[in-house]
Amino acid sequence: MLKKIATLAACLAAVTAGAVTYAAATATQMGARPTEHHARVMADLGTWKGEGKMYVPGLPASSFSGMEVNTKLGEFWLVSKFTSEIMGLPFEGLATAGYDPQKKKFVGTWIDVMNPTMSVMEGAIEDGLLVYRYEQHNAMTGKYEKIKSVHSETRDGKRTFKSYTIAADGSETLSMEIEYTRVGG
Repeated sequence: MLKKIATLAACLAAVTAGAVTYAAATATQMGARPTEHHARVMADLGTWKGEGKMYVPGLPASSFSGMEVNTKLGEFWLVSKFTSEIMGLPFEGLATAGYDPQKKKFVGTWIDVMNPTMSVMEGAIEDGLLVYRYEQHNAMTGKYEKIKSVHSETRDGKRTFKSYTIAADGSETLSMEIEYTRVGG
């Protein structure tokens, strides 16, 4: 019986030592640290009230209000939930945003209740603005469109978002804009 207990104790010690060594090696290998690019994304943490307008060709501009709640996943990723009523319908959307140091690009995703597809974005800083370019499915037309979204830097509890549809000739048409104000601290 004593021999079995000693064997079990030795096995537990070996497993524990191996797990500690593995965890230390993994942490050393990972070694990733947030950059100033991650800080730019994380500046949008918190709760925001949005006042926006949607522009659909041939229709008057449609105003809407919404709330965006941004949380972080570790030190690298911002996770956003936007809720509103747009064109008389309840609306929810989820986004992720971060910076990919391998690609040297800002990256993100967008999904919402009106669209069966996910948008995958890549972007860069242009003239002090974070600009993403990507293709997005248009739920009204059923076709993909080229999109450019422009995000201002957060200053004094305010920031802006503008989305443009890019035509085949390269011309840009403003399709949505939102003025955000931070709620609380």
